[in-house]
Amino acid sequence: MRPPISAILCVPDELLAQILELVLAYPTRSWWAPDFDKFFRTSVSVMLVCRRFRRLATPYLYRHVEVAAGSVGPNFPAASPRATRHLHRTFSQDPSLRRYCRILHVHFAASDSEAPWQIVDDLATWLVGTQHLLIDGAFDPGDWDDWPFSIRRTVRSGHNLKRTWDFIRTAFRNMASLEEVSIRTGNGLLSLWTIIHNLRHAVHLRVVSLAGVSCTGSTLPDNAFQTRSALITSLRLSNFQDGPENLRRLLLFPAKLEEFSFASFRLDRTGPWNLSVVASALSPHKSTLRSLLVGSLGEKSGSLTGVDLSEFTRLEELSLSYWATGSEAGTEAQLLAPGLRAFSWSFHLEDQQSESYFDFQEPQEKWLRTLVHTAVEERVPLRKLQITFVPSDYGKPGEARPKEWPWDCMDRVVGKEMQDLGVTLSHGEPTISRKDFLERGVEVEE
Repeated sequence: MRPPISAILCVPDELLAQILELVLAYPTRSWWAPDFDKFFRTSVSVMLVCRRFRRLATPYLYRHVEVAAGSVGPNFPAASPRATRHLHRTFSQDPSLRRYCRILHVHFAASDSEAPWQIVDDLATWLVGTQHLLIDGAFDPGDWDDWPFSIRRTVRSGHNLKRTWDFIRTAFRNMASLEEVSIRTGNGLLSLWTIIHNLRHAVHLRVVSLAGVSCTGSTLPDNAFQTRSALITSLRLSNFQDGPENLRRLLLFPAKLEEFSFASFRLDRTGPWNLSVVASALSPHKSTLRSLLVGSLGEKSGSLTGVDLSEFTRLEELSLSYWATGSEAGTEAQLLAPGLRAFSWSFHLEDQQSESYFDFQEPQEKWLRTLVHTAVEERVPLRKLQITFVPSDYGKPGEARPKEWPWDCMDRVVGKEMQDLGVTLSHGEPTISRKDFLERGVEVEE
């Protein structure tokens, strides 16, 4: 008598494939060894169940490929020269597996004479179905004359930095389906001019993320690109170390920008920076921009002077740092784009600093409540509010203490009248209970 068939094997291929896609999801923290070890053990177990599981799971195993050109250290267990060589051998022996790659993540070491350059170059020509290319590592500085001597001095001879851009150019030529590119520098040599020069050849790109654009001290020339020529709809910048004028010129590159993010700002670089500067640079896209995120621009730059988002007619999602907006009474309406639906207010501080319990008190409560009431009065469809507030700083001994538990202030922002209109406010869990807050000698109104 034949043994009964397992219930899971009776599931149609289409449904079973969706289940395996969830089971074999690539870890978002691939640099975190425990997460990757779990993913590796799960993948091996799934592949060993039966031939049907192996057939359905194989595309998901090669969907996200992570490789290394040189030694990148133990923090990236998936990306080592040894693992890269083994993967290259697999793709060489079975070319049919190459078509499954959709995300290619390459780590480039700053200097490694034994880096498998030919192997990495092969991947740029083999994995033609890649849709998202991620680059981490060191870059060639481009034109040395544009760089301060202090930066030029830090780059040792023998670094294969130029190979990073060579790989990117090869990938752009061969990956016809490429829609998203993420570039993060590990050596502070990411020239905006070189970025623009290379992005011009990736004609199908829709999403571009750049981390660590460097300050060269020079301005992009007028002929760096054809204005409003790129199909890019989403641009995400972090740790942007160049100046406001080059940001303005960069934002002339996309034809119709729908999403813009400007976060993780380095306070020790260029300026001056404030929301007015960013909003002005975005003016060419005021009829297309749907989502805008601006992080901390420095504690002393929190002002809405010169800001008016009323002309951003399609803006629906707005995420701003409190350290960029401040909470000056009478400025609330300046943020109300006519189609605004969601507003996020973050109190997060860069450079490992922590917000204080002083940072959300009565002035911030009144400012946010006025924003909501003004939106209702002007028939702006703002219905969703979110506050990011994770304080841990009590101030110095002997200093005055906050008068109220901050989360009481937050919960009073949206009263019953606003709730009846569908306005909601969300915030994270309190980092301290009201009881413990009171026991630490802080005045709390019950």
